[in-house]
Amino acid sequence: MRWVKRGLWLAAWSFWLWLGVGLYRELPRDLGRLVRTLSLAQNEQVLGFDRSSHNVVTRIDSPLSYRLVDAQTGEELGRPVGNDLEARTWESCPNRQDGPLEYLYDQGWFLKNFDWPDDWATIAVRWRDTGELFSRRWSVETFLVLYESEDGAFAANGDGSVYLGWSVNWPLLALCQTILALPLVLLWAVLRWWQKRRLRLASVAP
Repeated sequence: MRWVKRGLWLAAWSFWLWLGVGLYRELPRDLGRLVRTLSLAQNEQVLGFDRSSHNVVTRIDSPLSYRLVDAQTGEELGRPVGNDLEARTWESCPNRQDGPLEYLYDQGWFLKNFDWPDDWATIAVRWRDTGELFSRRWSVETFLVLYESEDGAFAANGDGSVYLGWSVNWPLLALCQTILALPLVLLWAVLRWWQKRRLRLASVAP
């Protein structure tokens, strides 16, 4: 009987842990802090991130040329020649129909029938080819950025602002997990109290 109880408790806490994994995946993520703002010329525009790197690609229209800038350090890495760089640019812009990511407005993702404020609306970002969730973001923050690195570590806007990528709100995740753990903790406390009470009653019985 003791092993059955331990197995049930293990199953209950495993389910709690599984819920935590689901929360990590589904809770809206926050945009990271502003890292730097790139200095852009008057006729220069941000194209996005070079694929599989943290390098921001910019294009100068007249005369046509390109720049590679490290998003982490702000250091200019060079001025490649040729427009093949545009084909390699990782652009995850909501307005691009051929981008690898699809942005889906998902107001009220939690408690669907509840009338949530617009500020609480979220954007579900999914891989276009598989439909798998890439991340969920707050809609207000999502449209602050137009481009993201392939691994999600950095994001950039058209004006040269570079941010750290989207990250889980750890305090919110911890709060949710604590709330979910309360029924198990209370059940354990009640069972413990009941067991001690039975032993106390048994000890005073004639």
